[in-house]
Amino acid sequence: FCCRHEELQVVILMKVRKTLPCIQGVHSWTAKTTTVLILVLLLLLNACEAYPPELVTISHRLVVHQQAAEQAALETLSVFAIVRDKDGQEDVEAMYIVNDEQELFWKLDASNWTYKEEDGELWLGSNGLSASSWDQQRLPRGLYRLLLVDQAGQRSERSFMLSAPDFTEYTFPSIMISTSGTIELNSSYTVNTLFFFDAGQNVVKTSTLSNNSANLDSLWGDGQWRSRARYVAVYSLDIKSETGFFSWKTALP
Repeated sequence: FCCRHEELQVVILMKVRKTLPCIQGVHSWTAKTTTVLILVLLLLLNACEAYPPELVTISHRLVVHQQAAEQAALETLSVFAIVRDKDGQEDVEAMYIVNDEQELFWKLDASNWTYKEEDGELWLGSNGLSASSWDQQRLPRGLYRLLLVDQAGQRSERSFMLSAPDFTEYTFPSIMISTSGTIELNSSYTVNTLFFFDAGQNVVKTSTLSNNSANLDSLWGDGQWRSRARYVAVYSLDIKSETGFFSWKTALP
């Protein structure tokens, strides 16, 4: 009977109130056993009560990836939410991001979502939601829904607005790397980060680019980038439009 039975709990409490005065002062095993069973039943009902997951806040951003040395680009959506569940983090089963107007949706679960814990809070989401599966390079602007579902089928929902400009053309940052490991940055944005990738295109390190010229040894912290990284790319943030721009990956010398 492991489910939410508020009416049954009320009935049991009424029975307890009627029974307790009758068994006060009675020391028979029957009276004691009855009382214990009633209390255990109430505890089981409360323990089996399932709680819906909670969406505390949503963070989202449009990220544009340069697809070649030219200006070809792919737009992706980065969406993360702080998630809480009184039944435990493992109770969260799936997250859906939906654009009803264009009939687009993405499903995230333990097999493909990214999760991280910061300051005691659990963030779930993805950095790479694109519309390429629907043969679209650009993401629709407008209203999106984020739907969180737990293993009991209970859900929470919140909406967010993707209001980034519908760019007619993109301005990407670029880098040049010398054989000695000096990097020259060309960017019109004030916030720039260098991403190091391994041979499998996995991010292995990031470093803030405070100047237009820097040495890879200092950005990595030592010279191990020569053995641990194969490519680099610049991620720049346009603060005004809240849009991120990833440059084309450049092979390291």
